[in-house]
Amino acid sequence: MQVCRCAVFKTVFETNVFGVVNATIPAMPHIKKSHGSIVLVSSLAGIRGLPGLSAYCSSKMSLRAIAESIRIEEAKSKIHVGLIFVGITEIEHEKKTIAADGSLVVIKDRSNFKVQTTNSVAKAILKNIRKRKFRTTLTGIGKLNAIMQPILPGLVEKILIRSIDKIKKRS
Repeated sequence: MQVCRCAVFKTVFETNVFGVVNATIPAMPHIKKSHGSIVLVSSLAGIRGLPGLSAYCSSKMSLRAIAESIRIEEAKSKIHVGLIFVGITEIEHEKKTIAADGSLVVIKDRSNFKVQTTNSVAKAILKNIRKRKFRTTLTGIGKLNAIMQPILPGLVEKILIRSIDKIKKRS
């Protein structure tokens, strides 16, 4: 198992966490004034830590804590706070990500996975805003994980441990 370097965590958090915070905080007075929405886009990897994705998973889990906190802090201001857990989404060709060793690598072909279109994700975000829902989890496996993780975390962990080799082959 590769251990993520601290610099990788810092880079991932700069984008996935501080990018959100740096956009949300300055917009807050305008959102309050209009009783608007703040919708944070997380990942199914933000529900449960996954093998080989510790920096990414922990950054996406942080978004949940941010959304939950803002929702309570701003309850009286009548703003809507939403949190979307998105699954594997189609990407542009040759998109790169940060590997555990800090290098940039092209994201592998995702045709082995059921991939969500960017259009379907956008529609889910709009629906979340229209209905002013707090949590929206996309995909069947995502919904199952969101239900099972809090109830039977040990079982989910055993399933993931048994699936590590399959996950590595597919990704």
